[in-house]
Amino acid sequence: MTLEITFSTLFNQVQQKIQDVKNEMDLSHIDFPEGKQLRPRLFIISFLMCHPSVPETHSAKTRLINTAVALELLHEASLIHDDILDSASTRRGKATIHTKHGKATALVIGDILFCKSVELIINTIYHISNAFFILKFIVTASNIAKGEMLQQLIQSKEPNTKPSVDEYLKYIRNKTAILFAAACELGALHAGQKRIKALEYWKFGESLGMAFQIRDDLLDLISNEEALGKDIGKDYFTDNLTLPYILGYQSLVEQNLIKNQRKLSDFTKVQKTLEECGAIKSTKEYYQKYFNEAMEKLSKFPNNEAHILLQSIIDKIGDLKP
Repeated sequence: MTLEITFSTLFNQVQQKIQDVKNEMDLSHIDFPEGKQLRPRLFIISFLMCHPSVPETHSAKTRLINTAVALELLHEASLIHDDILDSASTRRGKATIHTKHGKATALVIGDILFCKSVELIINTIYHISNAFFILKFIVTASNIAKGEMLQQLIQSKEPNTKPSVDEYLKYIRNKTAILFAAACELGALHAGQKRIKALEYWKFGESLGMAFQIRDDLLDLISNEEALGKDIGKDYFTDNLTLPYILGYQSLVEQNLIKNQRKLSDFTKVQKTLEECGAIKSTKEYYQKYFNEAMEKLSKFPNNEAHILLQSIIDKIGDLKP
């Protein structure tokens, strides 16, 4: 069996388990937007890079699948809460859960997914008796919430108050990059790697996650809704000053485009202003910096079939097309 087939088999089981969990939690009637499921993919590939074969026992395979599912449920929970905070109407081409079912129901669904993710991890730890593993997962969940809080603090600043690049990088590191990092590190730990070695996978995942979020924020500005699968310009209209807006802030102020009431017609002017002042170009340079860091770390990992699988994911993130 090739490693690609091994990965596909494990990942299909993860997808089935995700659906089974949602059915068990009476969430089968909820039409969840379908994503790329990057976190469980990264987790399984990191495992296979360190241990290029199927887990030896049924219980070991169950632990692997449960951890992959926990990572995805945690991510989905954070997206539901994120959409509520941003008042987003669509995600991945579908109406957001709070738009269809109301904010109260969406909050509860997010909480259910979060609690289930923790339950799956605790059950895994019960079998492998590794407190460090569960600590990593809980700290990751805590930091995602911290990232959301930091983002809200930035958005709640006085009007015409420019956040710093450091503030932005801090909140996306917590909000997005840390779950990429945890997925890669936990995959290495599951494969039996020592903490010092698994930390290299954490660093790789963190750099990849930083590049991913900067790319996502850039696409919100330069893509279109049909291609992106969610509201275009959402960051501008919800006053979420991401990196291109921070870098081009002064130019936006001069054009009177940072104001309380923002019209749809303003967005074209915003795109043109940020292009002309060099903010989009500078944002791409930040993105490239983190992407290059990830590639440099990847070059030190085992050069087996899992390396190729991981490269295919990186290639998609490396493309500034949605």
